[in-house]
Amino acid sequence: MSKATVIMAALEPTAFEKITLNSTAVSLNSTTRAAAGSVLRFSVETAAVRYRDDGTAPEKSTGVVLQQDATYEFIGYNGTAHLKFCGVAGAAAVLNVARYKYVGENEL
Repeated sequence: MSKATVIMAALEPTAFEKITLNSTAVSLNSTTRAAAGSVLRFSVETAAVRYRDDGTAPEKSTGVVLQQDATYEFIGYNGTAHLKFCGVAGAAAVLNVARYKYVGENEL
């Protein structure tokens, strides 16, 4: 039987960006993608958004829906531009994105 290792760690913020989305798909900016850490938190304001993480652009009717007035956590983000977002409704959607690293993550 293999031994499991559990590391309890706090999160340290490394980047933040606010994106206004319409029907055109966008990636996170280069500063957020280059920042350290594997955890992203999304806060969706004003309207729902969709995302895809396979490099294909989401559209109003395809992709994973993130509902308005909700916060989501994406664990395991590796800085790729393959993660893309777009708005779902006719009105612009606002997406706040924060990137975090586990304290000591780069030292493991």
